[in-house]
Amino acid sequence: MPAEPEPDSARVRAPRRKRWFRRLLLGLLCAPPLLLGLGNVVLATPWMKHRVAAAIQRRCGLEAEVGSMTVTPWGGAEIGELRLLQPEPLRAVLDRPVLDVRSIRVVPRWRPLFRGDLQIEEIRVEHPQGAVAVEMLASLAGSMKGPPATPPAVIAAADPVAPVAGSAAPAPAGGEPVVPAPASPQPPAIGLPKAPEESVPAPPPAPAAVPGVPRDTSWLVIEEGDVDFYLGGRKAGSLSGFGGRIPVKGRPATGSITLGAAGLFGREIVSGAKLSLDWADPTLRVLPAELVVAGVKLQVQALAGLMHGIPVEMEIRAPEQAADLGALMPGSRAEFLNGGIRAQGFLAVPATWQGFAAFESRHLALATGAQTLLFGEASGHLLVQGGSVSCPELRVIGESVSFLGNGSFHGGEGITLVLRAVMPPELAESWRRRAGQAGATVPPVFSGMEAAGRVYIDLRWVSYSGGQGIEFGSGGPVMPIEQALVVFGAGV
Repeated sequence: MPAEPEPDSARVRAPRRKRWFRRLLLGLLCAPPLLLGLGNVVLATPWMKHRVAAAIQRRCGLEAEVGSMTVTPWGGAEIGELRLLQPEPLRAVLDRPVLDVRSIRVVPRWRPLFRGDLQIEEIRVEHPQGAVAVEMLASLAGSMKGPPATPPAVIAAADPVAPVAGSAAPAPAGGEPVVPAPASPQPPAIGLPKAPEESVPAPPPAPAAVPGVPRDTSWLVIEEGDVDFYLGGRKAGSLSGFGGRIPVKGRPATGSITLGAAGLFGREIVSGAKLSLDWADPTLRVLPAELVVAGVKLQVQALAGLMHGIPVEMEIRAPEQAADLGALMPGSRAEFLNGGIRAQGFLAVPATWQGFAAFESRHLALATGAQTLLFGEASGHLLVQGGSVSCPELRVIGESVSFLGNGSFHGGEGITLVLRAVMPPELAESWRRRAGQAGATVPPVFSGMEAAGRVYIDLRWVSYSGGQGIEFGSGGPVMPIEQALVVFGAGV
């Protein structure tokens, strides 16, 4: 018996179902690229870039500008041409942005993200360029609540300068007292800083970590970084060619930081440095390393807790050594040098910053162009507490010239620095001559002393409408640091 023919309506519905299925499949295939394209169009609008810049500004406190934003499955989310501008009062003397980054790219792990679990594989920062004014850092620290009267026990318990056998020096001519070297027990093993005292603002406690399977390591990658430091609108120091691959979360891992070069007042003091890192959540540790900075051999170690507030601690030692100081002043040297630095605090809370530095030197020779000055002894120490830096005493004692000074630096009050130089009249005359060659309109002002054959001059750090400089005696010329170095015979 022949089969009954298929009704015309059924034959019509079959092609329709096929067309509908093909359209649905095509829509599903086209939807992600269309949504991605639409999202990138929205990200490229001035309105969205302004909103993101405003969010960054609220977070860091500096006016921000965003050049571009994109999202791609292969490259993650990227912000291009990000700039953080200088605070308004500094723009008159420093027209560069605090930070100018070619791009910041955040690459997630896509498989966990599809399950609603955001995991970052890598944050890549390409070609960050910085211009940091010391005044801005001081203002930031000075705006915070003051630190406690005494530093935390971990700092107060140890002087980073190792004791020197037979370091008691005879009193110099004239009966001036000699400050004895402080007792120097070995510092405790480096570890995370203790919680700040009640008078210091501390960050609120971070939420407790949820136990579970450790995630894969997340990385911060920095490429071709450069930063310059300015004081009074003039370049004082620089770090160039720095970068690194830094583990910041997840499973234990090792990384590294490299530095092409570092400079101070136009002279290179470090070249080709590399530090190894060890990560064990939540601690990032800079493994002990040896560096040579301005001819001085240093032993460095540090750590940071990547948690709320970012507690940090570092220790730098200059063990007993003879040092070639030619990187700072060509022809200069020290037959004996010893010193160290220890610092700690919550990086995000400047009022908790605490630090101590000290140095001691004997048989120091400083080449100042036409002559070499010889000093029998030199010593000094520096204290950092919150927004304040103080130098209670600096002593550099020589047969022909001696320097005695002290100073302080506070973000809300500026710099107070006085250095008395005692010298023979012939050296004073050389200073007067070089001051005129450097452009001083009035000569430095020297005063006589009771001791025969000696004069002195008080050097003061002062601020004026054009910036900051050094005053050479009361009523004498005020000269920017570059000109002052010429007077000292160490022109750059």
